[in-house]
Amino acid sequence: MIVWDDSYSVNHAELDGQHKKWLEMINELLARLEKNGGDCPDISHETLTAMLQYARQHFMGEEKYMREIGYPETVAHIRSHNEFYGQVSSRLLAAEGGRRVPAADLLRFMRGWLLEHILDEDKKFSLHAARGV
Repeated sequence: MIVWDDSYSVNHAELDGQHKKWLEMINELLARLEKNGGDCPDISHETLTAMLQYARQHFMGEEKYMREIGYPETVAHIRSHNEFYGQVSSRLLAAEGGRRVPAADLLRFMRGWLLEHILDEDKKFSLHAARGV
């Protein structure tokens, strides 16, 4: 399980709340996997769909905020969001096409991407906002 830590904060209540929701979704997947004894393609498909929907909402808010604060690396940051969409969309298409998408692999991807993205990319715009640049 991933437990929220204040070091993940980007000092923006709404975005932090959304990041916490992402962590809850990842933890729910982990709990379902443990309950079901491993990978289940339907869990992967359901989770992929939910993650894509939530990502759209979250990324729109994050991108709006970066433009509001004049963050100079907004375009590069948006590119990383688009890469995420591509990664998750390809997994969703695989699941919809009847191919197995191991939920354990999905869990590793989601956890790694989210924590790396928050601790690296999102912290950059947070620092920019704090400097008032």
